[in-house]
Amino acid sequence: MRNRLIAIIALLTMILTMFTACGESADLALPFEVTDDEYTIAIVSDTQFLSRDNRDAFFALTEFCESKQASLRIKYLIHTGDIVNSPYETTQWKNADYAMDELKTLPYGVLPGNHDTGNSDRKYTDYSSYFGESRFEGAEWYGMSHEDNRGHYDLITMGTTQFVVVYISDDPSSCCVDFANDTFQKYPDRIGILCTHKYLENDGSHTEMGEYLHEKIVEPNKNIAMVICGHNDTTVYTTKKTEDGRAVGQLMTNYQDGESRTQGYALFLIINETEGTMEGITYSPYMNDFVGHVEEEITDEFTVDLPW
Repeated sequence: MRNRLIAIIALLTMILTMFTACGESADLALPFEVTDDEYTIAIVSDTQFLSRDNRDAFFALTEFCESKQASLRIKYLIHTGDIVNSPYETTQWKNADYAMDELKTLPYGVLPGNHDTGNSDRKYTDYSSYFGESRFEGAEWYGMSHEDNRGHYDLITMGTTQFVVVYISDDPSSCCVDFANDTFQKYPDRIGILCTHKYLENDGSHTEMGEYLHEKIVEPNKNIAMVICGHNDTTVYTTKKTEDGRAVGQLMTNYQDGESRTQGYALFLIINETEGTMEGITYSPYMNDFVGHVEEEITDEFTVDLPW
């Protein structure tokens, strides 16, 4: 009887060890590879339906970015607006706050999209309460706020490159545009990235706002190498020649077509400075899936020349 009991205990121990090993292997499995010569930037936009309908998918995305910083060399996260769907629904702001608060150590920036502001007298009130300057105060990467984070800039070093990343609201005032210009001119030796909400149409051409910002900000600042936006539900990368011949990278990403709007997709940019390439990979930690768009003609993965 005693020998049989010992045998049962040994068998149970072996089974438990096998399950534990399988669990560790699954946890260690990575959805894509990033070499020691590369680093990753996570691009998140238009999380409005995650905040409204599926905060678990939103949390899974930010938890993934936070926890995989070392293994996937994730250095920075950019959110290009429409954090929530309705600026007057407190629950949506709380859901977004819950998800974004998971970014304990990963540097990140946000901006207000058109769904974050509304049109009333209290246009920026809720955005400021949850994602105003006070949220980022003391963060070493956070540069300066404009009008309680309607605009701001971050100073980031990734790989061998120093960046100044400027965020402006969906509907920037002239003083917000001035703030962006002043910032790019203040750091002429840093690679400039402009982040806004409505900049490109689905075909990669400029929106009316995009044309305005290109003329007023991108053209006069020679250190701007890239503009990143959301709003329209596609992923597209293109370049735009400035009057002085610079080729500025333009990237839009947004996963809102069909069921993807609640499934927690983001675009991960893998930067290889040695080879001069930028690879875009669409991935959802919640779905463990790489196809973010329903429409087959939308490209969820690409590799292009590095714009800086």
